Amino acid sequence: MERFLTRLRVLQNERDTNIALFLNPRITSLPLPIQRYDDPFLPYCRAVVEATSDLVCAYVLDFASFMALSAPGARSLERIIGIIGQDTPKILHGPFVGTAFSPMLERTAFDVDAVTLYRAEDVPYYCSNAPYAAFQADTGISGQTVSFTPDLALHMTDDSVLLAGLGDDFAEQIRAALITMRSLHAE
Repeated sequence: MERFLTRLRVLQNERDTNIALFLNPRITSLPLPIQRYDDPFLPYCRAVVEATSDLVCAYVLDFASFMALSAPGARSLERIIGIIGQDTPKILHGPFVGTAFSPMLERTAFDVDAVTLYRAEDVPYYCSNAPYAAFQADTGISGQTVSFTPDLALHMTDDSVLLAGLGDDFAEQIRAALITMRSLHAE
């Protein structure tokens, strides 16, 4: 967990933000240009990540949203994690219950840096038995602030950011919404 927190702190300082983009794509809310794809989550998330990577300090990937597409959703999730890369922390939001999900989250599977858990008692197991961090999020985290220490927190975006644009310029509109959000948090 310390490695995750150190990395997050460094990235927050470098990018001057504590915003984590909550990626929870839904078929019914995708921009019109993306809806034509057979597997729309990958091109959508790729465009969003490319437009926002310098504005956020983490991405939170909603497991349920991706699994709504079954196997194509799992494939999109795996690929978007790779597109985000190693520099920016990736958090898989379940919230998962129990310790049985640990193998799914390791480097040979989804390769995330942190995971949300429903029960606080599961956090120590995940932090000590896998190369990632874990924290409790027993309620929805969209739009919430998650505090790790008194001086280190993540502010999760809410649905309004991803819904900022539904046309050809959806990625630019999402970027503009994040810029506005950053300026409001800076004041």
